[in-house]
Amino acid sequence: MAKEPICEITLTGTAGGEWQGWVCFPATGERRFFASLPEMIRAVGPDPQDPAPRWEPAGA
Repeated sequence: MAKEPICEITLTGTAGGEWQGWVCFPATGERRFFASLPEMIRAVGPDPQDPAPRWEPAGA
């Protein structure tokens, strides 16, 4: 069974030594911009308002 990607991360550049770009969620079309690595991690992390995880553990 083929799986679709959970998210796609696009790096558009760097500023001040920080990655910048966006995270796109193909299933919903949602796009979240980020201007640093911590922002990118928060963008792909679970939504605190949504108790359902968005990804499966490695090897699942």
